[in-house]
Amino acid sequence: LSDYSTNIINGFKYKSFKPKPLPTKIKLDTEMTKLLIEADKKLITFDLKAQLIPNIEQFICMQIRKGALISSQIEGKKATLKDLFDLSNDLNPKEVLDVSNCLKAIEYSAEQLKSNRITLNLLKDTHKILLNSKRDQAKNSGNFRTKQNYIGNSAADILGISFTPPNVKDMQD
Repeated sequence: LSDYSTNIINGFKYKSFKPKPLPTKIKLDTEMTKLLIEADKKLITFDLKAQLIPNIEQFICMQIRKGALISSQIEGKKATLKDLFDLSNDLNPKEVLDVSNCLKAIEYSAEQLKSNRITLNLLKDTHKILLNSKRDQAKNSGNFRTKQNYIGNSAADILGISFTPPNVKDMQD
């Protein structure tokens, strides 16, 4: 469901992720049908196992928190799951606020998706919630980025990049 764009910075070529336009048409051939059947079997297995969990809502809530925490750690935050629940810790409250904003953004999006489809406005509103802090006000929250960003060891070291999101031009297409 995606391609890659070739980009050049200072003579160095790199590829950035380029999602295909939505909605995409999926061909239901024999291979896809087998994959769908296998996915359905795994969902049934998951549902059966989920019934053994005494409080599935609490379990899901913890998994969402864990995902928000991991997402924040990818961004370089040092908060842990314990920090989210330990209000007496010495951790910078901004670290916990970032994870808290991530949780609020997830909850907002989930609620919106109950009655709406994914739209550019939903993405922008979610982004605004995610970056809802005084120090993030300069980061153009609620708007699409205008410069390329990267995921990796160091933004200064192009060789340390492990993933390059879509470039700005591809985002606008």
